[in-house]
Amino acid sequence: RIHQLEKSLGKKLIHRRKNGNQLTLEGKAFYPYALQILEILEQGQIAVDKAAKQEEELLEIGCTNSLSNRFLYDLLQDFIHLFPQIRVKVRSFSTGEILQGIRRGTFNIGLCRYSIDDSELSFRLVNSEHIYFIVSAGHPWAEYKSVTLEDISRHPLIVYQEGMQYRETIDFVFKRRNLSCQIHYEMNNLELIKRMVAGGFGATLFAPSYMGGEIENGTLAAIPIEHNPFPMRQTFLVCIKEKMNRAERRFYDHVLSRASPHLS
Repeated sequence: RIHQLEKSLGKKLIHRRKNGNQLTLEGKAFYPYALQILEILEQGQIAVDKAAKQEEELLEIGCTNSLSNRFLYDLLQDFIHLFPQIRVKVRSFSTGEILQGIRRGTFNIGLCRYSIDDSELSFRLVNSEHIYFIVSAGHPWAEYKSVTLEDISRHPLIVYQEGMQYRETIDFVFKRRNLSCQIHYEMNNLELIKRMVAGGFGATLFAPSYMGGEIENGTLAAIPIEHNPFPMRQTFLVCIKEKMNRAERRFYDHVLSRASPHLS
């Protein structure tokens, strides 16, 4: 490196002798600048290490609104207990927006409702559950062991608005069975839907995980549907593995460890 520096400067910086090296006059003139260079390099190394550490300890997740309500919360509870040093940022988007965000590098890992054929993205199925008929705890049907689709078709429903994939699934199933559903209220806010159902304004159709703790605490009741015609509600972990930092890899492994054995 000294030889390269001397060649670059066009001057000899060191007298090389058998009994030791000594700085030349030019070397003595250059010496204080060399110290400055070394100090700048050290500061640069510290800055790079700090940036790498911050990157490794930031977990940024893209998640659908419905999944963040309970599913993601349960995952984060344990994850934060295991890795309290990792900062977490959650962004709520539709599944399509999550996939776009990962492709663009906005974030590198997400939880979504469906998978697509994409060579760049990696999908893992981590949860799958049936849709249930959800009513308030005080509803006359709350103690029923099951209901039929015909029963549901005669009951006022509170569902997501048209244009959402979830709503399209409901409409398709009823239409395929030559039934019409009694949709009284439409909205795009899950929390409002739950409050409306709990208040006795109607019932809804959701997988239990969407309902958070309301089923466990007795506010809502989930009734199985006989010969359930609805497709399973699936949850996928999506990422680009090559781009994940250490915190994202830890979360990836944590989610798979919590998945049902027959899914992971």
